[in-house]
Amino acid sequence: MGTVLRMTNEKKGYALTDRGTWLAFRDQLTNLAIMAERDAILLNPYGVILVNPEKHPHRNYKMAIAFAKFLVSEEGQRLIGGFKKAGETLFFPMARDFSRARELGFLNQESEIAWYDSQNP
Repeated sequence: MGTVLRMTNEKKGYALTDRGTWLAFRDQLTNLAIMAERDAILLNPYGVILVNPEKHPHRNYKMAIAFAKFLVSEEGQRLIGGFKKAGETLFFPMARDFSRARELGFLNQESEIAWYDSQNP
């Protein structure tokens, strides 16, 4: 992505990029400026998907659940939201913001979080 941004800067063009790459390279990109950000259409969600332990018994399913539980926990969400580059927030967590999740099309978010909360790995 950094190469794309440098080429775009040289050609004075347009590119879509993620926030982290932009922040890492912005001092080198004197011909570029942010045109749009934080619009729902630009959402780049990250997620965790657990593998089926019956199909993949050689995987550490209990550790995977513990990891996923941590990511969606209040502490995990706070740490994710507090991660910064050049003093700016990189990620905007929403695991427990159910109304925002519904607005963005994640209709089962509340029940999925409840499932993780109920697990005891």
